[in-house]
Amino acid sequence: MSRKSIILSSMILIAAVITLSTIYFVHGHQKQKTWQMPAPDIPVQTRTFDGLTFSLRNAAYTEGRVSLGIEVKGGGQVENDLGYEFYNDGHRFASSVSGKMYELGNQHYYLTADTDEVSDLPDHLNLKINILSRKSALEPHRLSATFEVPLNKEN
Repeated sequence: MSRKSIILSSMILIAAVITLSTIYFVHGHQKQKTWQMPAPDIPVQTRTFDGLTFSLRNAAYTEGRVSLGIEVKGGGQVENDLGYEFYNDGHRFASSVSGKMYELGNQHYYLTADTDEVSDLPDHLNLKINILSRKSALEPHRLSATFEVPLNKEN
């Protein structure tokens, strides 16, 4: 390669690095929009147990799942190993759930609890939710809060 082509290649490489670095620092370091807790879509129910305050704020029932939104103060999933049981008219239909945890502040969280174990359920649920907690995996879960909410299946 000639000296001119080496210099030209080096200048193109430097320009590309500067351009990519500028794009990264301008767009990559922009502050992410903070997550906002959704507005309640049911009358908020609050229960306190052993230093934990649970507020059931959101509930939805669709063809394939039941979803809950629970605000927790005093600790969250990590500190308390929370578990959930779903009942309809006194019959448990789910105990395993998935969900997400959003940190709102110091020991203040918004948790979602979703279950897809909804086959053979009627269009209207008399939903009862038990929230269970334990401080360590070595102790059994204990009942922390119970909520009841009627839900109609959304289409």
